[in-house]
Amino acid sequence: MEMQGRGFLCESTSKENPNALLIRLASPKTISTREKRRATAAERVARGWKPGIEGSSANQRRGATQSRLPPRERAASAATVQDDPEEGKTPKYIPSKPAKYGIKTWVACDSKSSYAWKMQVYTGKAAATDAAAAAGGGGGGGGGGGGEEDPGPRAADHGPKKNLGMRVVLDVTEGLRDRNVTCNNFSTSYELGQQLLKRKMTMVGTVRKNKPELPLVLLSPKGRAVFLSKFAFMSTTTAVSYVPKKNKNVLLVSTKHTEAEVSDRRDRKPVIILDYNRCKGGVDNLDKVIGTYSCRRMTARWPLVVFHNILDVSSYNAFVIWRELNPEWMPQKRNKRRVFLERLGKALVTPLIERRERLPRTEASAAVVRGVRRAVFDLGLAVRARTRK
Repeated sequence: MEMQGRGFLCESTSKENPNALLIRLASPKTISTREKRRATAAERVARGWKPGIEGSSANQRRGATQSRLPPRERAASAATVQDDPEEGKTPKYIPSKPAKYGIKTWVACDSKSSYAWKMQVYTGKAAATDAAAAAGGGGGGGGGGGGEEDPGPRAADHGPKKNLGMRVVLDVTEGLRDRNVTCNNFSTSYELGQQLLKRKMTMVGTVRKNKPELPLVLLSPKGRAVFLSKFAFMSTTTAVSYVPKKNKNVLLVSTKHTEAEVSDRRDRKPVIILDYNRCKGGVDNLDKVIGTYSCRRMTARWPLVVFHNILDVSSYNAFVIWRELNPEWMPQKRNKRRVFLERLGKALVTPLIERRERLPRTEASAAVVRGVRRAVFDLGLAVRARTRK
């Protein structure tokens, strides 16, 4: 039995997985002064990691599909740009990204098809006066929080961004049920997992080491063997600390997994990490596919940039729906999306061309209008011939 700053802990090695170290943390009798400063009385003092509780069986069956999305296993929620944004203006400069300057957008999309479920533009941090007004006037319930927390799930990005990651995930996943949400370390927290469970969704994500709900024994990688995993359990949450190489560890939190499962691979990665790696690329793939075929043009008007992005994402969503409804369309072809976009563009402009009273001045544009009118006329003749027969 060993004493730590956040309570008593018992360490034991799993019989099935020798590389997995199980941790059962008793409710702490004393909480350090540092944790008292960082945790509110209503939220984190009562979050002791309880001994021997490995999660409820209800969390093991989260594979049902959602009716308004293609029948995929999971929906991955992550920000398109994951860094903490620059404050004060809508266009952001983030040198670590391929597109260093642009509009920051939060996206929730399907992890397999990259179908965009919901998007939200980050509009920056407002002035202090606006933040105080939003915090004071937005929703009267619940005292004690003041200006330390984000002003609620429907408010804009006003005030200090203490709960910004949780608020964004709850916003962009609204309307989903029976799904698993994969987050990055900007959004993942114990409180987010509990809020998603209330919506009948689970969560898997990397977590930052400064989260006060994490037990101290998971934080330090020093002295631990490579490929060793440590697990900690609560009634609905599992945390894991994995050492991929010397003096480096990765922390993940999951409300989907309830057992200390380790894979049979050479690196002995936990199943939590394998599931996270499988689902984390949904938003990155969406950025890649809309960058391959895009209608964006050089412009200094940022509302037009947002409009171009809406068109790109909407056309890709239409392609995903068409592919799901017509799985036999153009089999074994690798240019399906290009052909779909060509036909979609022609279908959108054809009604406008038909309504033109005069031909365009340029010869090329006039030839296009003549061709469309001739095709429509021929189609009308063919329909009349069929009806007469």
